[in-house]
Amino acid sequence: MTTTFKRIIYGPPTANDQTAGNLKVLAQSDQDLTAQDAARWRGLTSVQPMSADTARASRAFGLFAGTAGAYILACAYLRNGDPNKPLYDYILVPRAELDSVAGNLQPLFELFGDPGLNGDSTHLKHIAPPEPPRLAAWTPAERRAQFETLLTTYAGGDITRVWRLLSAALHERGLMLYNYPAEAGARLALVEGLMSLLPASTRADLTFSTNRNERATTQSQIAFTDKHTSTRRWIVDWEAQTFPTEIPPSPYVERLQALWAGDIGALLAAINEMDVIAAQIDQAELDEKLAAVAERHMLDARVTADEDISDAELIKVLRADTLHGELKQLYAERLLQSALLTREPDAILTVAAAMDADPALDEALGQELTQALDHEPDGVYAFVRARLAQGFSETWLARLHAAALASLQVAITDSDADTLISWLRLISREPANYGLSDTLYNGIRAAQERARQDPELARGLVTLAAKRNKIALEDLLDDAALIAVLPDNLGAALSDHTGEPSELLHKHGPEIFLVALGRAAQAQRPELFTVDAVDQIWTLYTSGKVTNLPEEYDPENLVEEWLLTGAQWLSIPALETLLAAMLRDDYDDLFHRLVRQLAEATDRGTYLAVIAAALASSGRDVSGSLALVAQMIGAGDLNQQGAVNTYLALLDRRDWASSALPMMEQLARVLQQHPALEIETAAAWKLLEVAAAQQEEFIARAAARRLSAALEQMEDEELLVAGVRQLFDRLAWSQTTKQNLLGWWRGFVRAQSLGRLQRLDKALGDLDDLRTILQTVIAFRKMLGKRSLAEFAEDVSTAYTVLEALSESFDPQPRRTGSFDATTVRAEMDARTQDLSSDETKILANTLKELAQIIATMGDARSKKAGRLLRGEDVDRQLTTGEQRPHSAVDALKWLSGYLSGSHDSDTTAET
Repeated sequence: MTTTFKRIIYGPPTANDQTAGNLKVLAQSDQDLTAQDAARWRGLTSVQPMSADTARASRAFGLFAGTAGAYILACAYLRNGDPNKPLYDYILVPRAELDSVAGNLQPLFELFGDPGLNGDSTHLKHIAPPEPPRLAAWTPAERRAQFETLLTTYAGGDITRVWRLLSAALHERGLMLYNYPAEAGARLALVEGLMSLLPASTRADLTFSTNRNERATTQSQIAFTDKHTSTRRWIVDWEAQTFPTEIPPSPYVERLQALWAGDIGALLAAINEMDVIAAQIDQAELDEKLAAVAERHMLDARVTADEDISDAELIKVLRADTLHGELKQLYAERLLQSALLTREPDAILTVAAAMDADPALDEALGQELTQALDHEPDGVYAFVRARLAQGFSETWLARLHAAALASLQVAITDSDADTLISWLRLISREPANYGLSDTLYNGIRAAQERARQDPELARGLVTLAAKRNKIALEDLLDDAALIAVLPDNLGAALSDHTGEPSELLHKHGPEIFLVALGRAAQAQRPELFTVDAVDQIWTLYTSGKVTNLPEEYDPENLVEEWLLTGAQWLSIPALETLLAAMLRDDYDDLFHRLVRQLAEATDRGTYLAVIAAALASSGRDVSGSLALVAQMIGAGDLNQQGAVNTYLALLDRRDWASSALPMMEQLARVLQQHPALEIETAAAWKLLEVAAAQQEEFIARAAARRLSAALEQMEDEELLVAGVRQLFDRLAWSQTTKQNLLGWWRGFVRAQSLGRLQRLDKALGDLDDLRTILQTVIAFRKMLGKRSLAEFAEDVSTAYTVLEALSESFDPQPRRTGSFDATTVRAEMDARTQDLSSDETKILANTLKELAQIIATMGDARSKKAGRLLRGEDVDRQLTTGEQRPHSAVDALKWLSGYLSGSHDSDTTAET
């Protein structure tokens, strides 16, 4: 494709305005070029014609960095040598064209021919774009000639001056040359001589101006001027032959100095080598790019010479991906050797990436990795492993397998137990898709024989297999000789089912913990199943965490085994912990399955104690506990007595708090419904105490009923009375319950012997209500004596007949005056003396006297009491109906008469 160059020519606009600072576009090659383009081009350049008599002699040239990767080639001259008619001819040259000439600028400057501007132009002229010349870089001979000219003609054969000129030109401050011969060709020759010392691809960046415009600054690297001016550039006064000596060293120039041995061809050949490097380096600034080129060229030489090189240097070059062929392999081999020793990830990944990108390199370095397996298998393994971590590859996976096998063989043969276990552990932790499980298994089996004499190795193999390879674990557990040498707690746990399970868990992990407890469970040995161990098994079960263990050691299998067998061989605390955990985590179905097995396999007392303890520790609230007990009763896992015992145990654990009232109510309900159920007296007192505090009559009645039954069994009257007193004190707040208790007391005392009643009467002290009932029973018993009620009725009838006869015989009557003839009575008595013996006569005499006294006393007591209460007829009526309590024997006769005749009201009867 033909390249088209764009061109703009500037000059004074009219004959009356000839100042260089006031320029306009006189001609341009492309209509698309705008005023902004023209202004921008001018702003990027700084060049002015030299003083001369002819246009050609006045020419000054410049190369400036333009926009969009292009460069501005500039030529300023005086039209017809007239200083008032300067022209500024700019051509925009693409970078590719400059790179193609590689410093050979003469063909490009030939583009500046006569533009055909005659006279003073006031109108923009469109001109044809310049025809691109045939561009070609220097031949080696031409380039050598450029350097030789620079060295001999311009530097006077002093290479030091060359280095100083080049250093100044490459420095960020740039080079300013004063008083250089005012001839464009000579100045261009110096610039081209310096360009000949640069890699071809960088020469276009050595921008310059052979005659700087003092009114316009320039960013070019080299600037010529005939006038001394204030500048920050490094200054060379050509006329005075003064060169700067304090220029900071340029890494690139230092590299050239190191390469210079007086052989121009060798130096230029080395620079050609650098051009290959420079073409691959992407740096914006020329000095930075050349510094990187120099560094890299020096590094290449050191690599080739097999000198010591840091990994960082090798990595930097390999990652830049600028190497090819043998040099690339040299770099990669050097870094590979280091990576196998240091195992630095950056080094490993850099070499591996280079191998992946270059099949030939991969084959060559792959052979070196294979050879390294003989002396550095672990290094090879680390190298390949790091590469595989970045992405799967069958090729690298095969290398990993080979490295793993070689490393294990060395470890099994020559390493100590720790090293061998470390290797096995490393292999075991590799991702599953690496397919190293067989390698791990074979490694464990290969080490098994050695482990029979090495306790630490045996420990390491078992713990590793438990975590990583269940097939190997089964083989090891079946190896009695190996199990026998296991040290410390691990040996005791796996061989004797004893030891400290928490240590197994914390020191060896959950896998060994489960294996040890699983083996103990198979043997039904409870020693390892502590409370903490059972809780940990349950935690593992509920977590759902998958282990690599054989099925029989899985937490789910352990729990299922307990559910099937009942786990009655576990200790009581362990059982309580297990059941409580099930309830705590809402595994009620498992709880019921287990208690059903326990109900069949354990004694009732143990069973109930375990259930109560589990419920208490489960965190269930009162309603939840009641519901669970009801479910157990419904399922047949708990009878009513068991429920009572469970309630009591739970209440004890809750310290009989008021919050547990619903449970107490349920307990009272069960006791009421099932009188035959047993409850300890102390528990009944506790129940009554809470009922009294909360004034819960239903609970109080149930507790009082149980306590009164317990009191009935007491033989000691003092203790009995103390209990009765306490019972009545606690029930003082409830009239209903108190009346029920009085009813019980009546029944109780009626069942006691007269002798015990008399002893109780003494013990009751100030308990008037109770004493009244007791004394009434005593009085009734005295009244009956040893007679039956029938015998008593007959005797009462006889007494009534006698008393009636006495009354009719001797009491005053309304229709007759009372009289008593003593002589007659004596005669009557004497006539019947033969009916009685003398002793019987005496007894009758005493009995009649005492009867008279009793009748008098009874009458006096009746009259005294009645006189103070009501009128006689009212008293009699109320006694007959039971409304009035008797206050004497006569009252009692009337009261009993009314009761026996059915005159008592039912409410009154119950009350009295």
